[in-house]
Amino acid sequence: MKTTFFLLIFIFFFKAESQVINEHFADNIKTVLIQNIENELLDPIINLNSNEQLLLSFDEIGTDLTNYKYSFVHCNSKWEKSDLIESDYLDGFYENYIEEYFFSFNTSVDYTNYQCIFPNENINFLKSGFYFLIVKNEDTEEEIIKKKFVIYEDIVKVKARSKRATYAKDIESKQEIDFEVFYSNLEIFNPSNELNILIQKNDEWLSTKKAIKPTQINNQSIKFDYDEELSFNGGNEFREFNSVNLNFYSKNIDTIYFKNKFYFVELITDEPNSNRPYFEQFDLNGKFIVKRDNSFSSKNESEYVNVKFSLKNNNQNLNEKIFIFGQLTNWLINQNFLLKYNEKSKKFETELLLKQGYYNYQYVTLKNNLPSTEEIEGNYYETNNEYTIYVFHKNPWSRYERLVGVEKITSNSLN
Repeated sequence: MKTTFFLLIFIFFFKAESQVINEHFADNIKTVLIQNIENELLDPIINLNSNEQLLLSFDEIGTDLTNYKYSFVHCNSKWEKSDLIESDYLDGFYENYIEEYFFSFNTSVDYTNYQCIFPNENINFLKSGFYFLIVKNEDTEEEIIKKKFVIYEDIVKVKARSKRATYAKDIESKQEIDFEVFYSNLEIFNPSNELNILIQKNDEWLSTKKAIKPTQINNQSIKFDYDEELSFNGGNEFREFNSVNLNFYSKNIDTIYFKNKFYFVELITDEPNSNRPYFEQFDLNGKFIVKRDNSFSSKNESEYVNVKFSLKNNNQNLNEKIFIFGQLTNWLINQNFLLKYNEKSKKFETELLLKQGYYNYQYVTLKNNLPSTEEIEGNYYETNNEYTIYVFHKNPWSRYERLVGVEKITSNSLN
């Protein structure tokens, strides 16, 4: 009986430690961003032991000033909490306070913008890998933010390219990634077992290719050259709108009005693109930029606007769930971003409270529980996408996976 009891405790503990950590944002917390301080469009990825820093920024709706503290959790390549303890991967104070804040100025919606830069004089990182930044309310201990970022070591080199899919059935709709990892600066005994490769399309983690095994092992390099396993749906260029100036109608905006102390923006009704030829246009690959024209500081002078999205019904299944998708939804799929069918207008509609700026977005459905552009946006091999390759290494005696290389490529050469 005792043996069974302790076995159950062990199993429970093991499962708890192996659970995937998911991103989380409290309802009154908006516009959560982790950005490279040098360029807000760069991914939240920094080099270990460098001078690179990231900026956390978020807004709390309302007039209250709250004391927030932040901490970090080290994860493995599956976004599970690693076996390391804080003293293994952090140098400094394990919890720190967010001391920089800005009250909204001359806006219809009151909010407070909070910011902090890390690493800093109070905290630095000792290990590479995937990380979560966690923000808590000091008084209630409520976790209001869990957000991902990445720290890597520049040890291995990756040479990669994107091309049209190999198989005829996919050649018009998919993009294939081939790459080679050069590891002369890293001691590896068994590349197939010690290396773990992930490929991410644009900035979303839901459709990441994982557990990729090499197709060829050479002296000091390994190749990954698959015909189908590393093919991604091309998707389509992101739709866009611009709300930086609420005094005139910019691209894709149909109506702007002020009612009951709030700004409202209605976008021009979108139509499905899946049956149209590919059309090349510049986009931000799903990202957004906070911006208000003629302001001294967009971070606390930008308005919060109710933005109405509408999608024309072109004989879609009315029971099909359609979602807004992109950085504006934190690359998440949930009920907050679900469109509902309006019988009166014959459109799928939803509203989101968004800060002024330049925005990209798409309409996606779910296919095998993953976001799919096939039905509404379409899939085209010519689409400009970004692909990020993450190379993890763990030798037999190590307690954690080192992120020993990161490489980003684009598919721009395919069109």
